[in-house]
Amino acid sequence: MPGMVTNFDSNFVTILYYIINQIYKSILFGIGFLAFRNWI
Repeated sequence: MPGMVTNFDSNFVTILYYIINQIYKSILFGIGFLAFRNWI
């Protein structure tokens, strides 16, 4: 049972990291796009 819990925790952390990474990229892209549009 402890192994299953650890496996779930690692999967959860991986998914959480992936979601945060996607949000971070989209925010950076949005800021960059707005700055680029304003600069033009």
